[in-house]
Amino acid sequence: MNQDEAEGGQTFPAAMRRGRQALGLSQRALSQKLTELGVTIDQAGITRMESGQREPRLSEAVVIAEYLQFDVLQVDHDLPNVSYYGAMQKATQRYFDARTAVADYLHAAKYAATQYKLWELGDPSSDDDGEFLAHTATLPGSEKTYDAKPVDFNDLDWDWSVPYLTNLLRGLSPESDLAKNLGDSSGAV
Repeated sequence: MNQDEAEGGQTFPAAMRRGRQALGLSQRALSQKLTELGVTIDQAGITRMESGQREPRLSEAVVIAEYLQFDVLQVDHDLPNVSYYGAMQKATQRYFDARTAVADYLHAAKYAATQYKLWELGDPSSDDDGEFLAHTATLPGSEKTYDAKPVDFNDLDWDWSVPYLTNLLRGLSPESDLAKNLGDSSGAV
């Protein structure tokens, strides 16, 4: 199994099972090979890892991934005790996805506001976003109307989240005055 096959949403247990099968190894044979490489995991441990019932320690995951030829940082980690590097990679990817989504939203909102000014006000140069801006304030919580997945923000710690949101906004246009001002006022790095 090569690195590309491990990418694209495959979990560690699936990558492990697929890699073992690609080498034609039984779970017992993999256990023996790992022991030779200095990682002692019995056949039952291999079974539990492949079924997602046991999360490997970081040292185990590195040796398993290296032997089975997949990148441990390129698999999805859905387990609660994921390694720091796996968690950082997943968080970083989500940051870039969120940044793209926010940028797409802002571009779409600007286009919609332009259309509002043109068609509703008859004045494309107007500074009045009036009804359109009021409409955007109604969007949170109306996900069912727009066939979108509801999001519950009630359990977010907003004090903790502000520096992350600031960095997200700064990432949209790092050289802008807004980004520089956000950096000065938020304390975010």
